[in-house]
Amino acid sequence: MLMNSLDTAEIHNIAALYGHVVDHQEWDQLDRIYTRQACYDGSGTSGARHEGLDAIRKFLITVPHPIAHHTTNIHLEFAPQGVSATGRAKWLAIRPDMSITSGYYEDHWTKTNVGWRLCERASFWVIPRP
Repeated sequence: MLMNSLDTAEIHNIAALYGHVVDHQEWDQLDRIYTRQACYDGSGTSGARHEGLDAIRKFLITVPHPIAHHTTNIHLEFAPQGVSATGRAKWLAIRPDMSITSGYYEDHWTKTNVGWRLCERASFWVIPRP
């Protein structure tokens, strides 16, 4: 189902915000991206699954990060009732040595009383990590 452009734009904006929040280590802003009960499934990249916003925050604080995250090619499919969506997005990350790695996200979005939020994100490598 196609939703209105405001829903699509809001999700695209939050997907872009993720890179800014992580790159600037603004961990107190993660609730603008994830629901409180969200899951980050990094089994395709980091090897671990993190349940709940506090667990996601703890993981992000402790894991080494690239110097820049970029989210591109976001594709969304909205559920018929318009309160949830699934999506895929490509990601690029620039490492401290300036090499680039890439992968993709498989996302589940939900419309909350404060706007769209990720309720589940799974991350995968496009190519094996060197």
